[in-house]
Amino acid sequence: MQELELKLLIENATAKEIWNRASASGLASVVPRTRRVDSTYVDTPDYSLRRNGISVRLRRDGKRVLQTVKAHASLHGGMSNVTEFETVAPGGRLDFAAIPDESLRDEIVETIKGAALKPVCETLVKRTEGDVRSETGTHALLAVDVAEIKADGQSGKFYELELEHLEGPPGGLFDIARTLL
Repeated sequence: MQELELKLLIENATAKEIWNRASASGLASVVPRTRRVDSTYVDTPDYSLRRNGISVRLRRDGKRVLQTVKAHASLHGGMSNVTEFETVAPGGRLDFAAIPDESLRDEIVETIKGAALKPVCETLVKRTEGDVRSETGTHALLAVDVAEIKADGQSGKFYELELEHLEGPPGGLFDIARTLL
């Protein structure tokens, strides 16, 4: 499945205002939902997945544990287009057999060559999200993340606005971002 999204780093004060701006501008007609989403990204000791443009994570979203694989990313004008497969992680563990795309599954197995996977970073996210629609017909999922990332004994906070394209003209993501910011 292809995922097309626009991600922007924002300031904390802006993160607190985004949903008010979305409502006031008529982009949002729903009350956003806030939830905790924590992810652990894994790779081989020599980072072969990263070197080959593949990202693998386990994500706790409420009571569910999901595994996500992203690959073949391209970036154009700040918009990311990536192949993404997200499936339930049986027993909260990675299971590459659950990836529905056989060629991607084979690519991962070939890339890791039997090496053990280890956690490389963790993100702890308070996500507020809901649907937005532009006047030009773009329908998107708007997520505002208040996040902390931990890796190698260090940590840092960041604030992110993410617009995931759902339908309509993809360029409308930029119109939505311009209105919000």
